[in-house]
Amino acid sequence: MIYDNILKWAEQTPERPAVTKGGRDLSYGAFAQAIEAARRDFAGRGLTGEGVVVLAIGEIAWSWVCSLALRSLGLTTIAIRSAASVGELPLPNVRCVVTMPSEDWPGLPQRCAEAGYSLLSLMPGQGAAGTADAPRLRDGGHILTTSGTTGTSKMVLYDAAAEAGAMRWLSKFDGDTMYHIFDFGAWTAAAFLGPSAVWQAGGGVIVSGGTEVHEALRHPGGTDAIMLPHLLSRILAAPEGSFPCNEKLCLYLSGGTVTMTQLEEAKRRITPTVINRLASTEVGGIASTLLESPEDHKWHRLVPERGVEIVDDDDAPVPVGQVGQMRIPTFDGPSGYYNDPDATRRFFRHGYFYSGDLAVAREDGRIALQGRVTEVLNVQGSKIPPAPIEEQIREEFGFSAVCLFSTQDDQGEEQVFAVVESEKAPVHPIQLRIGGRVEEVELKVCHMPAMPRTSTGKVIREEVRRQALARFEPELVGASAAG
Repeated sequence: MIYDNILKWAEQTPERPAVTKGGRDLSYGAFAQAIEAARRDFAGRGLTGEGVVVLAIGEIAWSWVCSLALRSLGLTTIAIRSAASVGELPLPNVRCVVTMPSEDWPGLPQRCAEAGYSLLSLMPGQGAAGTADAPRLRDGGHILTTSGTTGTSKMVLYDAAAEAGAMRWLSKFDGDTMYHIFDFGAWTAAAFLGPSAVWQAGGGVIVSGGTEVHEALRHPGGTDAIMLPHLLSRILAAPEGSFPCNEKLCLYLSGGTVTMTQLEEAKRRITPTVINRLASTEVGGIASTLLESPEDHKWHRLVPERGVEIVDDDDAPVPVGQVGQMRIPTFDGPSGYYNDPDATRRFFRHGYFYSGDLAVAREDGRIALQGRVTEVLNVQGSKIPPAPIEEQIREEFGFSAVCLFSTQDDQGEEQVFAVVESEKAPVHPIQLRIGGRVEEVELKVCHMPAMPRTSTGKVIREEVRRQALARFEPELVGASAAG
């Protein structure tokens, strides 16, 4: 358990920074003391044994303090991103919701009352029960939630065994590591697995602490950083000179693609070492590719010994160059979704996690994603992966996002929508680029100034589809350019 590692480093290097925010350090010694105080506080309130505790705590260091304290008392924790999340997830045996008096969560008391949950507003370790005995119990674990790009978030439980399994793929850190997680919440793998691996090695975690997220990059000791494309866009929007270029930093981009222009700007302004990271909440890291040439933008280098396979509908490996579905061995990590047997049966089978991603491999073992199983375009009975077309349009025109989907009109005629994130879409050029791929099917091009996204910045494709069909008038309706 990560708490044991924190205690170890608190004894060996008590002054070393464990968490840094806004230029202020929380040392390993202080971190361990805060967790122990919280353990006694929670134990004094009867929060021991089995059950789930919901954390409505936005301050990442205190969220970790509470989570580790409660887990050491046998409880399972889950962090939420807003008061609206209370009662939405199918959580059994919820003991309470914990928040802090210094944080504002509009609507939280009402949501807790509606769900029948008790609400504790406290500063851990400062209650009257702080002297209670707090024996160590079995680790209950921590629940992560998936991004919900399909419209529904699922839960993934990392108990002590699953956490230990995940650490085998995150072994590059050491005591000199200073890892930027920016504003990732404790419900994400980036803010849970990454810090766990760093604290296992005795390094430090840097979180955003200023008025602007880019201010975290001013820390001179940063060695690693992870961010999503939307966060990179925010950082690159900062004026020149807002932060120094750090040539020692490894920048990991995850959760989507960026334009070549953004990539070159990131290399110039942030660090020359930029790595494309393919990962999922369910199994952690899948691929890691240093972005040195244009092909690196598309072709991923799989993590060695990860055992990724591309298979057909019968689970047989497909030949090189053929599109199939990607599956990843679960090994000793999570083997299903928490309290969701139906989703578990769909995505976890035969010791593998079926991510829903379509991919193709080439002779050297590198793979390229081709969209998702549920996102293929149905064009006259042919299944066309939309990802390569979306990437071409996004890169050529500089859009931050492109979403293609197929549907049928009221007469049952097939049509394809191309939705771009832009104030204005150059309809005819887009039609020319796509038309040859979807011949004899009606093509409609429309735009959205801002596509709906998850809290981590990923496009919610189902919501884009709903809005495009229900509220947006296409700017062009007619046969494709090829027709």
